[in-house]
Parts: sequence; structure tokens; C-alpha cells
Amino acid sequence: DSGAEIPTDSNDYTPINIKSIYAQYGKDAPVVLIIHSMANESYSNGEYYTKGEGFYDSIYNVADIGNTVAEILKENGINAIHIEDLFSESLNSATVEYEKALSDILRTYPSISCVIDISRDFYINNDMSMNKGVFESPLGKTAQIKIVVGSDFLVENALYESNYIFASQLQKSVQSYSPSLIRSGSVSPFPHSQHLSKNSIKVYIGSFSNSYKEASNAAQLFAKCLASFLNGK
Repeated sequence: DSGAEIPTDSNDYTPINIKSIYAQYGKDAPVVLIIHSMANESYSNGEYYTKGEGFYDSIYNVADIGNTVAEILKENGINAIHIEDLFSESLNSATVEYEKALSDILRTYPSISCVIDISRDFYINNDMSMNKGVFESPLGKTAQIKIVVGSDFLVENALYESNYIFASQLQKSVQSYSPSLIRSGSVSPFPHSQHLSKNSIKVYIGSFSNSYKEASNAAQLFAKCLASFLNGK
């Protein structure tokens, strides 16, 4: 539905060489950047949407979920920087601020080889009931995730094809690790600022309908799979 052309060969993927990055930039060099285009997107704990219930929260939000992913990556030998800044609530202003921050970080840390914008999706049924999309994992009730690639449909994005291939390979890895964890990925008509960096994706961890605990469980499973994928296992 994005209008973008889908790359025909999604197997033409060059893995990130973690050891080579550390050899070139030092053992403390960051490899992954975790950032949020809307850092205060939050989760619900109800079965039905309640009038006045907020979609944003200062604590139980995607920024806190990002901490979980960053910590697990580090436990598995992958250095990660996590930016928790909240950009403008105005969409246009937020995009400008987000892209400036992202560009500054990438210039400061040329070792960064993967950028993940962690968000949460939004599902509410017509009767205002929550469409949670949960499954039972070893951690308990767990939300699902979705990988989104920004296309070159609206803006020139020379990195679209390589980002798509990276996302496709990661999608296969997560499906192999935990088939119920991941929904079908998608290509967006919007660039999602992915034209600024290689191996750049947007990952929805749960949706507003999920509880924070369900999203946290999903983040733990995703992070372990991502670490294994980046380590070439």
C-alpha cells in the first residue's frame, strides 16, 4: 500500500561485523542506536478504552521499553546508545528535531551500524474494546511486535533497499526464534527518517491496547533475538 517498489532480492544482506567495529573504533564504541520519534507513547491496562484515558505517559512508555532492549543488548556484548529525549508534540516540528538529533548522533558516533526507532502501535476495536494481540510466552502474556520500513515513495531514500533487506532478514530471524512474537512487517509510504542511516528500522513493540508488562515481555524476547541476529548466531 506504500506505493514503493519492493526489492526483489531480500537475501543480499551483508551482516554487521561487531568484532570489526570494535577493532576499528574501540571496545566501548556503540553499535546500535535506540531512539524514539515519540518517546512518551504509553500502554493501557484496561479491557476497554475509557473516555479521557491518555495515550502518553511519563513512566510506562516506549522510552522505558527501550531501556530494556538496550540493557539486554549490552548483556550480549553489543554496545547500545539509548536516547530518551521527547521531541516536539507537533508532528512536523518533532520530525525536524528528531532528524537533527539523529544526524548529530551519527556524526558523533560513526561506529553506529543499526538504528532502531521503538514505538508502539495503536489498536482499539469499534466497540472500544482493546485488540491486545497477545500470546503466551515463557515470560507470561506477551505483546507482539512489528517491523516497519520507511520507503522512498515520498522522498529520495538511497538506503531504502538496504534497510528493507536488513528488516527482512531480521524478520526471518525473529520468526524462527519466536513465531508468535512478530506480525507481518510493512513498508510505509513515509520515510520515517530512515534515509539518514543504514540498517534503520521502526519497531512497534505492542500497541496502546497492551499492558506495560505485556510490552516489556515482548521487548525482552525481541532484544534477545536481535542480539543473536547481530552477533551472527
